[in-house]
Amino acid sequence: MEESTFDKILPELLNLMIKGHDLVTKSTAVTFVKDIILENKQNLIKPQNSKKIAQKLIDIYSHNAVSTCLQLKQSLVNIYASCMGLQFKILQAFPQTTQSLVQQIIQLPDELEVIKTINLYEVMKCLPNELLKTGGIDGKMLMGDALPMFYINRYKTSDQQLKALSERVMRYLKDALTEAEGISPNIELENSEEIFKKIYSLLDSNNYDDRISAGLAMEDLSMKMQSYDLGSSPQVLLNIEKMF
Repeated sequence: MEESTFDKILPELLNLMIKGHDLVTKSTAVTFVKDIILENKQNLIKPQNSKKIAQKLIDIYSHNAVSTCLQLKQSLVNIYASCMGLQFKILQAFPQTTQSLVQQIIQLPDELEVIKTINLYEVMKCLPNELLKTGGIDGKMLMGDALPMFYINRYKTSDQQLKALSERVMRYLKDALTEAEGISPNIELENSEEIFKKIYSLLDSNNYDDRISAGLAMEDLSMKMQSYDLGSSPQVLLNIEKMF
């Protein structure tokens, strides 16, 4: 197959991936795209086509109701995420596109945190460590805006899938940044203010598990910080006031 051939069949492939009449049809179309990259034939996929594929996969969640997204079969969510991640083997050469797509995933509704985390994990695995370290806006960590979600969800008590997944993602991210920097980074402390802000918002949640995980995360992060750092943080004082 040539690049021009893939160009021609892409619209139909995307249609089958998203609107195929059954799970087998959708999965087969997604697997076809994945295999092109896995077999080192990504030269057949132009960067603009790779971006189009990634965008269509994000649109599945951003253009549909949360209830519709939550009804998707887990196997389909996983294969979509795997295909999403593989597009970044091509798109990593385009930092702004990478940033934009990652931010779109992060900004999906909070009710889709499992889906968001699965997709971000697959993206991480397909990007070089250095890009994870400095590929974000203004040279910051690419996944920085998702870190509070990853960190707090490790303390979930009722959603064991999300808890385990968040622990796995945090380990992967720390290992990747350690390889990039040569030393083990304290990403929780470096992003503590943003984590505390997320905790603050969750303390008002109607969801009991959200409030519990926020409280446990605050306790853990506070223990890792020096007393001076805690006392100098206005956000920490706000959190304490809300808790007590």
